[in-house]
Amino acid sequence: MFLTACAGDPPPPSIVTEIQIQRVTPPAPLLACAPAPPVPVPPITQRDLARYLVDLDAAGEDCRSRLSRVRAWSQDLVYP
Repeated sequence: MFLTACAGDPPPPSIVTEIQIQRVTPPAPLLACAPAPPVPVPPITQRDLARYLVDLDAAGEDCRSRLSRVRAWSQDLVYP
């Protein structure tokens, strides 16, 4: 049994009168990488060089990680 008397008219279609464009930017924390470590001043030991290389790799990994998160963030955006 259908009660059509309770059904109202469908709402009129909405009409677009203005288009707004919004600039979407990644979250600020994802736009800055850890700084590269300072180059050791001579005379340097193997220990100084090893620490420098480890710190340099950590700074690079920080940037790669942030870039990966920016890439994932941008793929989640919905484009019309």
